[in-house]
Amino acid sequence: MEFINCLAAILCTLFLSSIGSMEPDGGGCPRFAFEHKLLESLVRVEHAVTTLGNKINNLEERINTLESTDKSNSKMIAFTAVLDRTKKFSNGDIVNFNLVLNNAGNGYDRNSGRFTAPVSGTYMFAFQIEHYTNKIVVHLMFENVRQCSAVIEPKGKSTQSAGNAIIALQRGQSVWIETLGGELYGNDNFYGTVFSGAFLF
Repeated sequence: MEFINCLAAILCTLFLSSIGSMEPDGGGCPRFAFEHKLLESLVRVEHAVTTLGNKINNLEERINTLESTDKSNSKMIAFTAVLDRTKKFSNGDIVNFNLVLNNAGNGYDRNSGRFTAPVSGTYMFAFQIEHYTNKIVVHLMFENVRQCSAVIEPKGKSTQSAGNAIIALQRGQSVWIETLGGELYGNDNFYGTVFSGAFLF
């Protein structure tokens, strides 16, 4: 709106300068001719201001729509990945849940097992682990700080354990699942070891 007012002021200045250049004709009715030209100029200026104002309003609406769409898309961040085969881990290993079922926003990296926040905000994370013979402890890690832990000690029976946390992340910060060593059950048909997360707000 400020731009429109500024534009109108410029056009009015040009209009007034054009008035100064108008001189009555030496013919029959100089005053009438002068007023006629003045009216035409005024109509042209008004039309130009209205047209430009409409175009600016349309552009502002399009920009607002694009910004709203961009903000909405930035909130479409969620992932679920599973371990598709049984795997042994050493102390300090990151579990790379390699079968990705969903990765809206492309925050999860199946090769590293890390989720890296595409945008700053509050996220929810959940994980589940499974095995049937050996004990294993895992931690949900945020920038090398434990957020929650889970342990299984199956003793010959298939056992599952889970954990979850809500974490405020800055863009570029990462979250992952880290083990103290052991073995985790994985299968490409039964998803017993899984890692998920989603943007909340």
